[in-house]
Amino acid sequence: MQTRSCALRRKLTNVTVVVSNKLIAGVLSKCGKAPLTDKDKMDEIVWARDSSEGFILSRITEILDDGAEVIPLESKYQKRTLPFSDIFRANVEKDRDYDDNCEMMFLNEASLLNNIRTRYYKNKIYTYVANILIAVNPYSEIPSLYSPEMIRNYKGKF
Repeated sequence: MQTRSCALRRKLTNVTVVVSNKLIAGVLSKCGKAPLTDKDKMDEIVWARDSSEGFILSRITEILDDGAEVIPLESKYQKRTLPFSDIFRANVEKDRDYDDNCEMMFLNEASLLNNIRTRYYKNKIYTYVANILIAVNPYSEIPSLYSPEMIRNYKGKF
């Protein structure tokens, strides 16, 4: 059976993250997090799949038999109806970044990609998922990246 290593592409503003389906499945199963179900609260802030942005923050307005109606938090996006498989719980701390993705309350495809994007813009190109290291190429030099202090922070971590 042939696997596609570039099966999942999500545009993150100026950053494009390419991850294999196996990695995402392995990462999510490692921390035991699941997508949103119809039993969860209405009016909760969630990540909704979007064809141009990857995922956008939204609010659930109505639960349907096979999905939910969501209204994006940013008014430039339209209200939409999505299946439950395209809606994921969002972490409430906006712009907080996590060194290890397993520290997040809700670890899912959208939260993982958002955390990587947030850390990238803070020049933090290394992120863990348990004992797996995710590295994003910054395409520029980051002066303090390999300083003695930074090396001490990570020495013996895994």
